[in-house]
Amino acid sequence: MTHGGAAHGDAEAPVKGPWHRFMEMLRRARDYAGPERDRTLFILKGTAAATIAWALADTVLQAQSPAFAPFAALVMVQISVRESLLRSLRFALAASIGVSLQGVLGFWLDPSVWTFAAVAFTALALGQWGRLGPQGDLVATSAFFAYSVFVMQGASGDRLALLAELVVLVVVGCAVGIAVNLLVFPPLRLYDARYGLASLASALRDLLSDLSSVLGEREPTSHETSDFWNRGRRVESLASQAQETIGNAEDSLYWNPRRLLLSSRPPMRVYGTLVTRLARVGRSLCSITDILRRLPGDDDQPDREFLHRFASILHEAQCAAALFADLVPSDMDEAERRIREHLEEARSYFEGPVPPSGAQGESAGLVYDGLLLEAERVISELEDACDDLRSS
Repeated sequence: MTHGGAAHGDAEAPVKGPWHRFMEMLRRARDYAGPERDRTLFILKGTAAATIAWALADTVLQAQSPAFAPFAALVMVQISVRESLLRSLRFALAASIGVSLQGVLGFWLDPSVWTFAAVAFTALALGQWGRLGPQGDLVATSAFFAYSVFVMQGASGDRLALLAELVVLVVVGCAVGIAVNLLVFPPLRLYDARYGLASLASALRDLLSDLSSVLGEREPTSHETSDFWNRGRRVESLASQAQETIGNAEDSLYWNPRRLLLSSRPPMRVYGTLVTRLARVGRSLCSITDILRRLPGDDDQPDREFLHRFASILHEAQCAAALFADLVPSDMDEAERRIREHLEEARSYFEGPVPPSGAQGESAGLVYDGLLLEAERVISELEDACDDLRSS
């Protein structure tokens, strides 16, 4: 009766509407660093940059096509300070090429669908120039915008003035976007770097936990070993994502005035090294699951004492990985001390005897030796990661 009443009460719980969820997102953005705050800042900064650029283009310059300026400004707000400066140069160059291309072909050819096709083909080809990077696509975009307004002008003088105006608008938009990005909460991706490392270490912790729990009780099934192997590969995939995230975070520190307010520079180099070492641990766990598939079958039961001791090694490694998942830059000394304690405990379990190969055949002895070899690699990588924490 009580269970039914609780279920009935849950069913009648009010559903949160879009406005309520939106207000909750704003509260999270205010209270915590993370994706919600990043999205909120982008909306506010993008609105400010686009509005200022539009006002300058429409009111001050009285441009015929002011949309070029806010478009350029908005692109500059989405990235780090250094990248916004570098991208602005490529953006302005790409847009100038696209507008100039329209000017050259527009004076040679009369406006028609074939002229537009020639503009599109040439712009897309020029956009492949490697120096433009990702902004190469803007050559075609700028050429299309320029063509749409170019054909509306009659006199050649008006057309030349319009093309020059479009280039000026792009430069103005880039300048506004850079200024807003630099002066209004310039983006720092430090949270992303810590989150990338924490996500990787958490996946490794969970895998070690499940693997040690199973081995402490029984021999894993073929389905379980396949699942463990796939999760080990997932750890390597997360490592690649974490490295990219850490690289973006380090890039966000360059030329960023907010770094002057940091009490200490975040150890990005150490984060990157830790990710590399944890990825190797994941690779060793894949090897361990491969070896577990070759444990003695039903006729020759695996040595339970050895597997229980092996599970204890993985359990201590799991405790170390959990500390990497909760790593705080201001508390690295304490984390390093506690991690080393777990690894020393793991080392103590290596001292037990290896089951003799004669009891279950030579292949069984090779399986046990292989498990210990991979466990040695796991602990060694975590010890090297501890050394990296100490050096930081």
